[in-house]
Amino acid sequence: MNYLAKTLALPLITLIPTVGLADWNGPYVGGAVGTVNAEADFELATTPSTTFDFDDSLGFGAFAGMLIQSGDLVYGGEVALTVAPNAEISDGEELTPFTDIKGRVGYSFGDILAYGVAGITFANYDENGEDFDGTGFNFGAGVDYMINDQIFVGAEYLARRTSGDYPNDDAEFDLDIDTLSIRAGFNF
Repeated sequence: MNYLAKTLALPLITLIPTVGLADWNGPYVGGAVGTVNAEADFELATTPSTTFDFDDSLGFGAFAGMLIQSGDLVYGGEVALTVAPNAEISDGEELTPFTDIKGRVGYSFGDILAYGVAGITFANYDENGEDFDGTGFNFGAGVDYMINDQIFVGAEYLARRTSGDYPNDDAEFDLDIDTLSIRAGFNF
């Protein structure tokens, strides 16, 4: 190869991404913003079940977790808190902050981490000061991209299926919340 070809190839070689550079081990914290869709289904003892949709809302959240990497396998856990200030059925009937505790299992493609999650959710819906506490499970999937050794960005879809007792009546309610979020975080 002549000198000119080597000189032209050098900048191209430095632009080729390499695999295996990212280290996903350790604790992390971050924030998220995304869409929140929710519905409540009431099963009262005296009437047929009724479903109410909350207004679609922008949601804001914070999360913290810990990951362990073994080769290309990455696993760990995460705790997240999300608020959706405009998710209402009507005035005074609103979705209050909800908490997710998730296990994560993923595969590292170098700077990209594709993962699945599953865990438990504690959700709450407030109807004019009356609390409807729901507990259930969550599941979803996401992808993170490591920008440098400490900063990552990503996207995650999470579905939550919770249920609880209806206050002041012999009945139950289901509260389902789905989010699609853009995430950014910091690794320690």
